[in-house]
Amino acid sequence: MLLELMLKDERQEGLLAGRREDIFQLLEMCGEIPEDIRSKINAQTDENVLKKWHIAAAKASSVDEFRDHMQ
Repeated sequence: MLLELMLKDERQEGLLAGRREDIFQLLEMCGEIPEDIRSKINAQTDENVLKKWHIAAAKASSVDEFRDHMQ
């Protein structure tokens, strides 16, 4: 049971890390990612929020436009 919980947690963290990386890749096409945005993305643990940010990053034409969608 404990092993199953550990594996589930690791899997979840892997999914979150992958989603964060996807967001970073999209934002890098708009320019340099400021550290405050990078830190906020890295600190986010809610998968639904990361999904919304992923869509926002895909639609954003600039990092500042993305920042507006983070709030």
